[in-house]
Amino acid sequence: MAASSVYGPEPDWDEKKASGETSFAESDGWRAALEAMKELNDEGCFQEGAAGAGFDALTNGMGQGQMLGFAAPGGAAKDIMDSTGGAVTLTVQAMPAPEGYDTYLMAGTPDAIAGNEASKSKDLALDFINWMSQPEQTKAAADAAGDIPVGTTSSEGLLPQYAGVSSLIDEDKVVNYPYLDWPNGELYNTLGTGVTGLLTGQMSVDDVLESMDKAWG
Repeated sequence: MAASSVYGPEPDWDEKKASGETSFAESDGWRAALEAMKELNDEGCFQEGAAGAGFDALTNGMGQGQMLGFAAPGGAAKDIMDSTGGAVTLTVQAMPAPEGYDTYLMAGTPDAIAGNEASKSKDLALDFINWMSQPEQTKAAADAAGDIPVGTTSSEGLLPQYAGVSSLIDEDKVVNYPYLDWPNGELYNTLGTGVTGLLTGQMSVDDVLESMDKAWG
């Protein structure tokens, strides 16, 4: 939801936070995202026990046709469909925007390759990385993993399950995973803990925003 309420309207929000121009507590967009999540929970949109459910509960529920949807990386759709032998067909969708905002798709790179600086075969490693970064190879890797290829700017040639987000890609309504630019991993953990607290009623939106400001450092 923050893709739509924060990083779509303000793609440089993290930079503003780092420079002290804003904070989580002062951000209308972050507040809207968390309030929307709380509203979904209050309206009964999540199954019982959602706050403590593990990823296996999500994949099993989807594979058995017992759930309408779940939030996960897009590649999970391929994994689940493959595991059911084609009995289940899934479509990837962007999380709808909170009221008053346009919907954006949040996307990022789940996998990467790297070479060791100290390698005796550094030139070979760099050649391989360069080869893997070319469009033909990035598409082959994405198709195998069920993902969207790195650097995609058009929906042409994407796997069928991405039809639901094709218009957002074509309209360039895509933002990167923000936590890739966050100063530490604890901030992401704080967000996850905070959302769980919202679902259990143990934390308020203000509590979550304040804890994220503290975790930023």
